[in-house]
Amino acid sequence: MFFFIVYGMIFPITEGKLGIKPQVAPLNSKIILVWQEYSPKWGSDIFFQIRTRDGKKIECTGIINEDTCSFNQSSPHVASANDIALVVWEDGRSGSSTDIYAQFFDENGKTGKNFRVDDDTTGKYHIHPHATFVPPEKLFIVWQDLREGNYDIYGQWIDYKGNFIGKNICISNSSDWEYMPIAVNLYQKVFTVWQYVSDGIYCIKGKYISPEQKNIGNEISITGKNRILLSVLVNDEIPFILWKDYNTSFYSLFDTKKKSSHNLREISPLSAFATYWQDTLFFFWVEKKGEGSRLLYQVKNSNSVTLVERKEKEIYNLSGFVSNDTFYLVWTEASKKDSSWDIHLGIFIGKRSAVENIAFVEDITIERFHLYPPSPNPFREQAVIKFDVPIPSKVNVTIYDELGRKVAILTNKDYIPGTYSLTWDGRSSTGRMLPSGSYFCVLKSGEYRNCKKLILIK
Repeated sequence: MFFFIVYGMIFPITEGKLGIKPQVAPLNSKIILVWQEYSPKWGSDIFFQIRTRDGKKIECTGIINEDTCSFNQSSPHVASANDIALVVWEDGRSGSSTDIYAQFFDENGKTGKNFRVDDDTTGKYHIHPHATFVPPEKLFIVWQDLREGNYDIYGQWIDYKGNFIGKNICISNSSDWEYMPIAVNLYQKVFTVWQYVSDGIYCIKGKYISPEQKNIGNEISITGKNRILLSVLVNDEIPFILWKDYNTSFYSLFDTKKKSSHNLREISPLSAFATYWQDTLFFFWVEKKGEGSRLLYQVKNSNSVTLVERKEKEIYNLSGFVSNDTFYLVWTEASKKDSSWDIHLGIFIGKRSAVENIAFVEDITIERFHLYPPSPNPFREQAVIKFDVPIPSKVNVTIYDELGRKVAILTNKDYIPGTYSLTWDGRSSTGRMLPSGSYFCVLKSGEYRNCKKLILIK
């Protein structure tokens, strides 16, 4: 079976703003988006928006951090489980440093107040938080911590009500720099992974941690030069580490069970995101194309590359999740024209097909939907109706008579990118030969509409 995206919707979340680092997560029957937004007047704040699952309706929106006077609120991350979500970020409200703060949400908005997570009193910096839920009633938050003089990795267990379970714990303490931690849930324990720099060499380390605040098993390392940590995926309770070789531009996935990596693709994207769905790996990335960019994806073990979206702007900060055949992606679009950085949400519906390798090739030139003039026209026996599909979409082609009555449906199904031809022999959907006269061929796909006139003669 082969999976491909057949329909997509794009929603602008901000317009003419300076938004970066967007995140999206499921929240019961809705979704929650968070991002960091700059203002020339007061620095940056953390914003949120709760939408319906189809993305069309905004339920509530606002600023998460209660202190809006300090300069630095940044690096948000959102984690969720069923009807509860937690947003964590680095917060500069103390003035002399940054601390880790958090806020709970339900599908109606914020619940309770902002609360501080780190318990350090030395006034040092604490940055780049990441959170994960550990059912049935715990969460784990990790961050980069300077309290010992070098950046180390710290963590904190809390319950669903925000009560602390013990104190901050030091996950890794080294004389070298450790930063950008990520934590994922693995059923009653978490796997934490982080970037490690020693003598100018970038490596990746990971460790299992239990709610009893004990380390479980041996530390995992991805050795070699210039291993850049990107994200962590989980499939069948096994963590996989997505990383990039800074020198060669190879994107690789490290299997923590087999202790080995395999290359995904040799690219230099503007941004990348990977996820598992039904034991299948999906790798999304953004490549620069002229003054704009293209969002593409590839399924593991397939050589096909599929176009998801084409943009006149450059796309950065790609992230998201998948749920029930639907991919929810967020990103930042950078405009050179007005220097804005705006947040966008993409909701893409997927479908499985028994046909393998049906995606487009990378040098495809189709840029937009197009309905060609029917040929021949006028016609006696049959007319050929040709059209272009630039992105995976559901396409409907229908014939109407001069009174606007629907007389024949030529197609109403999902198409992948390509050029297609249909024929119409002048018959209705029931097989009845129609009289001579003028007819109209209408192509519909999403918001696209086009119409061409045909003349049937006997």
